[in-house]
Amino acid sequence: MLNRKIMKFVYMLIPQNSKGFTLISLLFGLAILLMVLPCVGIFYQSLPTENHYQEQAVRLAFQFLADQSEQSVEMRVEGNDLLFESEEGSIISISQYEDLLRRQVSGEGHEILLRNVSDFSTELLPFGLKMTVVMGGGEQYEKIIRYP
Repeated sequence: MLNRKIMKFVYMLIPQNSKGFTLISLLFGLAILLMVLPCVGIFYQSLPTENHYQEQAVRLAFQFLADQSEQSVEMRVEGNDLLFESEEGSIISISQYEDLLRRQVSGEGHEILLRNVSDFSTELLPFGLKMTVVMGGGEQYEKIIRYP
């Protein structure tokens, strides 16, 4: 007996009136895409985003002042100025100048620590120093630096 292979043919009926994807439909789709694409950028720019720049700047200034207090021999408050005495004997002052919080060494220089400051106040505590910064928008930040 011979093994016969049975062959089956599958025939799929394709309608002949369908032309498929033409160049005109491709150009039409591309034109729609090019009209909508610039609107996406404008829409994305109009979305509100949170900006934490000011909060980060205040935190960085407070961290800088905490580091300065650790490197200092003495810390005192005169008026609204915060004074640090370094090991070399120079006096480092932190004060408000117009809307800036600035640092000066022995009354010279003008290093800006923070901008848009409406009020800067310091208060000596028995265990450290309390600093308060009020920004131009009314936001208030406080930091307590403990004596080392």
